[in-house]
Amino acid sequence: MELPLGEAGRLAKAATREVVGADMPLDAWVQPTQTSGGEGAIRIVVLFPGSRIAEVSGEQLLAIGGSIWRELSRLGESRLPLISFARIEDKAELKVA
Repeated sequence: MELPLGEAGRLAKAATREVVGADMPLDAWVQPTQTSGGEGAIRIVVLFPGSRIAEVSGEQLLAIGGSIWRELSRLGESRLPLISFARIEDKAELKVA
């Protein structure tokens, strides 16, 4: 099953807030894509404000990725999540395939 992109984005933001706290402004950019082997995937970029990104540790980034992965699996998402992180200020530079 493929979740709607908006639902995947909402889930990514909720999973991120569980790790970094509700006071961290953030966004998520989601796009359908494919793996190098041609399988369905979903690209998720979690966006943090540049002024606060240094507050997020490497351990937290790993926890965020794991949390998003688990929640997508729990809800039956069949596409492979490809999770990355960026600054909110760079959102306009994200390319649409």
